[in-house]
Amino acid sequence: MSAADMRKYLRVFVTGGSLRAGAGAADADADADAVMHRAYIRVFSQYRGGRPGPWPPFLAIVTRHSHGRTQRHVPCSTMASATEIAALLADTTMPNKLIDELLADASSLWLMSAPAPLLASDIALCYPLLEPREVRAVVYPLEGGGHRLTVVAHDRRGLLADTAAVLAAEGLSITAASVATWVSHDIALHAVIVPPGGQSPLWPDLGARLRALTADTAPTVAFMPAGRALVTASADVSDHRLVTVTAPDQVGLLWATCRWLADRGVNIQSARVGGAGGVAEDHFFVVGNADFDELAAHLSAVGAA
Repeated sequence: MSAADMRKYLRVFVTGGSLRAGAGAADADADADAVMHRAYIRVFSQYRGGRPGPWPPFLAIVTRHSHGRTQRHVPCSTMASATEIAALLADTTMPNKLIDELLADASSLWLMSAPAPLLASDIALCYPLLEPREVRAVVYPLEGGGHRLTVVAHDRRGLLADTAAVLAAEGLSITAASVATWVSHDIALHAVIVPPGGQSPLWPDLGARLRALTADTAPTVAFMPAGRALVTASADVSDHRLVTVTAPDQVGLLWATCRWLADRGVNIQSARVGGAGGVAEDHFFVVGNADFDELAAHLSAVGAA
């Protein structure tokens, strides 16, 4: 199946008419948003259907409609449960054993980062397991503008920094993100929200750059801090700690933070990125230690009070 055919398949599969035909009468009568979430999960779990070979090497642009509305991004005010996510994945082709293993190791920080249907959609991208050097990515529009981009790749130090660098190089801001890694399965999962405004990127071209991304090919971002940053770090437990960054929100902030951590050998295991009112509040669950006062200085403008 060609990239163009796959994109067409995804768009057709998740439109209202085809969804009702493919999902059955019970789903057709259910809440439209819930049905869309379940269809979205089915798309990625059923595409290969056990056929050999990797996923198609392109960034799929999924347009999701529900009675003429694009998907709404709802901030998560409560923690999603593993039980909720498992129930959403129950009728997919993902093996129950893999679902149980991923959810058993899921970080609380990741579970708090988005509603259960969105997290289930992300996990659906993790199966089948990645081929060597394979990267999967999907983007879809949000109600009111903006896009949600999810990337699944093999885990390596600096991967989140390099992903953020590709977006920052396009002038794209990240207003929210969720991050999870599963070391036992060599999986890194990043989902970011790109707000509306500015020039819309060519998503397929951006996807090509993400697929070709390595530690040696990631762009360098010209980051100039806009104000004062505050960084706090919890006491370590077996070399694990929670690092919180509060700073003026700007393009490149996530890259600058993650690049600094990676350069000092600090691995990000999970993250919840967000904020409001022009102020970013980003939480990182990390392995390793560094001088986090130095990170605060790195993210602060000279002379900022």
